[in-house]
Amino acid sequence: MHDGSDQSTSNAHEDIDNQNRNEFTPLYTNVFDTGTLRLIIGFFFGFSVTVTIALGIQMYYGNTQVVVHGSVVSDNGQCSEIGAAIMKQGGNAVDAIIAVAFCMGIVNPHITGLGSGGLMLIYDQRQRKLLNVIDFRVTRSNHTVVGVPGFVAGLHLAHKLHGLLPWKQLVLPAEFVARTGFRVSSNLINSFSSLVKNMTNQHLKEHFSSLLLNQVMTNPDLADTLLHIATTDVAEFYNTILVDELRGFLDIEDIVNYKAFKSIGMKSSFLHYDIIVPGHGSGGSFLVNNLNLINNSLSPLVSAVEGFKTVADGWQSSVASHIATMDIADLYVTMVSGLGFEFGSQILTKSGFILNNMLEITKDETQRPTVLLTPAIALQSNKVCGRRLLLGAGDVRDAVQALISLLREPFVNIIESIESPRVRIITPKLAVDEYHKISKKDNEILSKDFIIINQTTYFPSINVIEKINDTMTAYADSRGSGYAVVF
Repeated sequence: MHDGSDQSTSNAHEDIDNQNRNEFTPLYTNVFDTGTLRLIIGFFFGFSVTVTIALGIQMYYGNTQVVVHGSVVSDNGQCSEIGAAIMKQGGNAVDAIIAVAFCMGIVNPHITGLGSGGLMLIYDQRQRKLLNVIDFRVTRSNHTVVGVPGFVAGLHLAHKLHGLLPWKQLVLPAEFVARTGFRVSSNLINSFSSLVKNMTNQHLKEHFSSLLLNQVMTNPDLADTLLHIATTDVAEFYNTILVDELRGFLDIEDIVNYKAFKSIGMKSSFLHYDIIVPGHGSGGSFLVNNLNLINNSLSPLVSAVEGFKTVADGWQSSVASHIATMDIADLYVTMVSGLGFEFGSQILTKSGFILNNMLEITKDETQRPTVLLTPAIALQSNKVCGRRLLLGAGDVRDAVQALISLLREPFVNIIESIESPRVRIITPKLAVDEYHKISKKDNEILSKDFIIINQTTYFPSINVIEKINDTMTAYADSRGSGYAVVF
């Protein structure tokens, strides 16, 4: 507040200014106003520079937020936004990942969905504790290809243990997407085109044969199924819908008795990071053992190949969907689910979802066969607010390659690491992701042991969330055409 003398002085200046002012005189020549104007201009200039820098960082490093509430990353933008909306409604990272997972089963029906199985890690950073490993892998019955799906049971168990919002609130967004439609992706079209000649299921062919890029596709049968799951006990899904769909080639008792369960995780150290993965039955044990064999004097790609060339030769590749979520309370969740091959067993049920073929791609004869699916968490050792990473892969070989690139010093940004080339060993050949070329130097080294070929078939995506102190960055792998949300 100004006193009277200040006001008089101000008025005197104003009178002089008015006497000397003509049509060419600036509107504001008052020394106080000029100073204020300069201050305002300086503020907005600084603000503009800050925004420009922030946008540059986002373009180079991925979706970044300094003051964060949460993050969601998946292979589809519509689904990622649903997960973010769930957290904004008061849900936590578990609630969000459940909603996103149901959505992914609609938009990527050839990779995941109600007929699939998978694994989930739930970690509390504030407690420095792995809360749960949710195991919802498919189980063996009396069929050589299709296993009893664990997808719905696994999500329901995660919700029972850690969810905040009502179950119905997490399922209905996906029901809405199935009923009103989603944009068809190039990933779905390309997968169908590559397999259509060998498809024997006429119902599946008819369902996907007329697809066009960005066409709006609906699935009313799946919408009705999701509405049933949202509004009744989950056991009813197994006792009614699954029994009806699988009757005749899976044992009914195996279906109604299916249970997802809390499993045990594994922890290992690598390059000053604690690596947390699922234990028995997943790709986790292979990852932990393989990282300890890495020769860090080589490039990340050559290191990975050298590490697993004697044990991972000839493994069949599986497809999968990876989702990661972080919330404001530092609850971290990463989940991988899949049908097996693209389009799984190629059996499209009348309830609108595709059944898995997980038993066809494993040599494991146990009741709950081992899979290559590998959700993972990497935490910088001995630093409470150090670098933390959530990622996951449908194939543990991809997880190994990504982790070496992400964790090796000096750090490269997460985009460069995730977009690095990936390979498959099929002795004497080394199949390289056609759209992510290896360097000339790596090519020269690897050519000594392998015949290098380009592979055009599907490489599963690896999405990632990174948090350093309070700054969060997320990136969706281009292989999955996904989308990251940080808010």
